[in-house]
Order: sequence, then structure tokens, then C-alpha cells
Amino acid sequence: VEADSAVRRSGSLAAILADPAVDAVYIAAPNHLHAALAVQCARAGKHILCEKPMATTLADARAMVAAASEAGILYATAFDQRHHA
Repeated sequence: VEADSAVRRSGSLAAILADPAVDAVYIAAPNHLHAALAVQCARAGKHILCEKPMATTLADARAMVAAASEAGILYATAFDQRHHA
């Protein structure tokens, strides 16, 4: 990868969330980690695309939606069928 390419690497989630060049985060972690990661990303002001399932409990799902709403960021679940022709 060339030094001036759009590809960026980081050694930690904290660095990614602190990077002003990062607008959005894709969460593809194990299901039980989705809620905690989504809330962290939302609080950092990063838009979120989260893999299915959104959360493992209703309480977690509500916390994720609330965090996204409070931060004014876009939250979406990776449900591709909605976008197929």
C-alpha cells in the first residue's frame, strides 16, 4: 500500500475512534460485543454499520439506539436484503 493511499491502519479501537479522518465504523465482532462497541462508537461521533444481529437483548438494542440518537449519528444494521432490487 502506498503511503498516500486511502487505506489506514491502527493498533487500537481508541485510536480509530479518536481519528478525525474516520467517519464510520463497521462492527463485525462477536454478537455479544455489538452493544458495547456500538455505544463506544456513537459516543465518539462515528456512524455505525453493525453486522446482524443488532444486539442480543432488547435492553442492549435500546441502549445502542439511544446512544446513536444522542450523538446524532447514523446507525444501521447490515441487512442487505432491504437494498436489493
